Amino acid sequence: MKIQACLFLAALFALVRLPVMAQTNQCPFQDSGLPVETRVEDLLSRLTLAEKISILHADSNLKLVLGEAGVPAEFEIKNTGALTGAEVAQLYVHPEKPGVLRPEKELKSFKKISLKPGEAETVSIPLDRKAFAFYAPARKGWVAEPGSFKILVGGSARDLPLQADYRLAETAFQKD
Repeated sequence: MKIQACLFLAALFALVRLPVMAQTNQCPFQDSGLPVETRVEDLLSRLTLAEKISILHADSNLKLVLGEAGVPAEFEIKNTGALTGAEVAQLYVHPEKPGVLRPEKELKSFKKISLKPGEAETVSIPLDRKAFAFYAPARKGWVAEPGSFKILVGGSARDLPLQADYRLAETAFQKD
């Protein structure tokens, strides 16, 4: 009899607490008592990349500008939404036919961009020769082999909508 009474009281207590727990587990963006900035920040953190892209999208025109200091990758990004938006543009290099075993794509640089509604910005991410290189332990330095590379830019490694081709003409070596 004592066990049944204890189970009954535990079940009753759980039922009485359930509505209270449901209210306290409310998502911050749904809590009208919080400041708008906090609610928007929480909501944006819950958006998928596809949803963010619909608010903050990049022009599909990725340009590589050859210069003395390296190869800057340039693209325009525009906030087409009604709220201030932020994104981290990640730049990867993919060697087409590497002479040694290398990862499919290597993160070489990134840049955080924050834009007001309707604002656009041309983003430039510089790449030097080391961005195309791999470490060669036998030579104790970085080797950049000639060949074709893809420059990939996007908000994550899984979604890289901006792509451009780059050809490295000659081998470069930098002692470590």
